[in-house]
Amino acid sequence: MDLFGFYRVASRLKYTKRTGWIRKTPQADVESVADHSLMTAMLALILAKGRGLDAQRCAALAVVHDLAESIVGDLLPNEVSAERKHAMERDAIGEIADVLGDGDIVSRLYEEYETGMTEEARLVHQVDKLELALQAVSYYMDGKLEDDDACEFVQGALHYISDAELTGYVLEALRASGLACVGP
Repeated sequence: MDLFGFYRVASRLKYTKRTGWIRKTPQADVESVADHSLMTAMLALILAKGRGLDAQRCAALAVVHDLAESIVGDLLPNEVSAERKHAMERDAIGEIADVLGDGDIVSRLYEEYETGMTEEARLVHQVDKLELALQAVSYYMDGKLEDDDACEFVQGALHYISDAELTGYVLEALRASGLACVGP
C-alpha cells in the first residue's frame, strides 16, 4: 500500500476549487472540492441518524463521492457528456485504488454511491445537492453571489432533490436569507 501516494493524489481535492463557483465568483475565495466533500459528509452524518441509516457509511460515501475529481477535475455538466464523465471518473477511481494496492474500500464505496444501490447512497446523492444549495445561499448572504446567480444554483439543486425534508431545509435557508428563488 502506497499511503503517501494516495495522500498526494487525494490531497489535490484541497486545492481543486469548485468550477461552478469560480465561473460565477472569480474574485471570491470559494470552496474546494474537499470543503464540499467535508460538508456533505457532516450533513449526511447528521441526517442519516434521524432516518435510521448507517451514519458512518453515509459519511464514508460522502468523503469518497468526489474523490475522482482529484484526477479529472471538477467537470461541469455542459463540459462533457454524463457518460464520458462517469467513464473518466471510474477510470480515476481505478487509478486511485491501484495506488493504494488494496483500494477495494474506495472502489466499493464509489460504486455504491454511483449506482445508488443502498438507501445510504441515495441519501448522500440528495445531500450532495443540498450542500450545493446551502452553499449558494451562504455565498449570497456573504455577498459573494448575486441573487440571480444564487437562485440558478439553488434551482439547479432543487431539480435533483426529491426528498421533502431536504427540500424543506433549502426553503428554510432561502427564508433566512431573504432570497426569493422559488414560489411561495
